[in-house]
Amino acid sequence: MGSFEVQRKNMVDNQVRPSDVTDRRIVRAMLDIPRELFVPEELQSLAYSDQELRVSSAGAASARYLAPPGLLAKMVQGLELGDDDIVLHVGSGTGYGSAVLSKIAKKVVALDDDPDLAARAQQALAGAHIGNVQVVTGDLTQGHGDEGPYDAILIEGSVATIPAGLLDQLKDGGRLVAVLTRGTVGKATRWVRNGSNFGEQPLFDATRSSSVRSSPTGWRSIPMIASLKPPPDRSGRHQVSAITPKPSRQLLSVRAPIILLQASVGL
Repeated sequence: MGSFEVQRKNMVDNQVRPSDVTDRRIVRAMLDIPRELFVPEELQSLAYSDQELRVSSAGAASARYLAPPGLLAKMVQGLELGDDDIVLHVGSGTGYGSAVLSKIAKKVVALDDDPDLAARAQQALAGAHIGNVQVVTGDLTQGHGDEGPYDAILIEGSVATIPAGLLDQLKDGGRLVAVLTRGTVGKATRWVRNGSNFGEQPLFDATRSSSVRSSPTGWRSIPMIASLKPPPDRSGRHQVSAITPKPSRQLLSVRAPIILLQASVGL
């Protein structure tokens, strides 16, 4: 067994399984996919480490990161994917998350706003012999309506708000999972569409301090995707806006812990 194969098994045994990832399809996918293909050559020795890895170039408009394996696995599990699902992967970067999704869902649309990352994703996916991922470029806040509506949407990155344009591309019953950040606290959260309403359900803590980096129970929240940040206020600070109601949408009462909200935030 080669060095990367050993590291891949260790990643699954020491990071994925201890993080309460019980979906065997995710475990098999992460055992199979060569993660080293999806990171810059100079970082390949760290490809299976329990940390976020920068994948964007030094000259990129914003820094972009590959999520830690355990965090990504739990977020994918939170989507509750079916074999025939079509998934939109927002902020797909170099495509590793898309590759994992491709082993579970019928089709994945990998959306990024960085053409360089998109080109690298296409190369890496081809190298991993994955053929059911369509790589596209465009505004992350607008999603990719041409292939929608989607059964599930994964945002790989920390966000302060969920753009209404993304929620609107979910099918009825569709799920969106992202790390929702408030200050220094990140919560992996799932939104479920029910007609014109959206249920918001916290899934798990996605924050950890450097003193507990070895713990599988939480993660330091991965950096926010710059193009999904809310606009700055007059002081230059970024506003963190809650999802607020539209007059055309109705709130429903449901059992805790799901909180039904309406999406009208545009960035």
